[in-house]
Amino acid sequence: MVQNNNYGKSFSISIDSNTDDKYIAEQIQKFNDSRNQVRKQISELDLNGILLIDKPAGITTYDIIREIKHKYYNSIKEGRFSNDSKKLKIGHGGTLDPFASGLVIILIGKATKLFEQTLKHSKTYRVEMVLGLQTDTLDIDGKVTDYDADLQSERIIEILNSKSGVYVCPPINSQDPILAKEILCSKDLSRLENDKCVNNKEIQEEINSILKDYIEKKIPDIDTRIIDVSRKYVGEIMQTPPQYSAKKVNGVRAYDLARKNIQVDLKPSKVQIHSIDKVARNGAYISLEVTCGSGTYIRSLVRDIGNDLGCYATCTALRRVRIWQFEIRNALKYDKIDIDNILDYLISVQSYSQA
Repeated sequence: MVQNNNYGKSFSISIDSNTDDKYIAEQIQKFNDSRNQVRKQISELDLNGILLIDKPAGITTYDIIREIKHKYYNSIKEGRFSNDSKKLKIGHGGTLDPFASGLVIILIGKATKLFEQTLKHSKTYRVEMVLGLQTDTLDIDGKVTDYDADLQSERIIEILNSKSGVYVCPPINSQDPILAKEILCSKDLSRLENDKCVNNKEIQEEINSILKDYIEKKIPDIDTRIIDVSRKYVGEIMQTPPQYSAKKVNGVRAYDLARKNIQVDLKPSKVQIHSIDKVARNGAYISLEVTCGSGTYIRSLVRDIGNDLGCYATCTALRRVRIWQFEIRNALKYDKIDIDNILDYLISVQSYSQA
């Protein structure tokens, strides 16, 4: 028995040793034609709804939008959808930094009117930071600009600043940024091949050892301190945005000024941290889970925690796992974006409004 179920249509064929292959192929083709007709009807009604996407590190939110548009218009050209389909209206419900991964809400059609509403939703992040150093961007995409005076190691600074986009890891081939970030976040160096680096695993171990020894001498009670300091930030706080942020200064984005080495005075704003949980330490690396309100910069939170501990800190990994009631486990992987999956994963505006 072969069965399939899609878009409310069921398909089954009873197969035995006498079943003709041509007959099976004909029945499958009939089902596929019927299914495609349903999808064409859906497209003629226009796509309207919310799409949850699992963004990998190394791409922007707008790369996701471009990919969805590409798949949609290609399907029209291929005759999968009606030529009467209207121009695809698409936006997002809040961006995610290129170095970060995780949940992004894409708004399609009438759902684009929900932009302001989706921005207000609380968000949950899994965060990793490293103590002792700080970059200009406050994350692994930047260059080391500050480090604790007690961290007396020209060797480590030389390694960290050896290539753009490298932080607390061996130099990575930037030609494949997605793979590079995956290797970094998983600490898996087995796939890393770069003839300009000598024994990457040894370099990684060298860095980790230096940082671990440093932080445990600098803050002997680090495990207790990090929990106490983290608790300080739960509630309503004043937070200064990073220099590399989308905040506008006299009509210009702060990150555009920062790229020109122009430092600006960004005013603190009021943000809400609902909870900081799952605090753990591995050497100089601290991991935690943060649930916060809109407008919160996790990179700034990491910076401030480092300052309160008496050392610098930089965000080394960031993954958004929840937005309001939407969870990452229900999101469509970026590399699985195609028109069939878009239709399968699309959440109606009505379902969203009733949630």
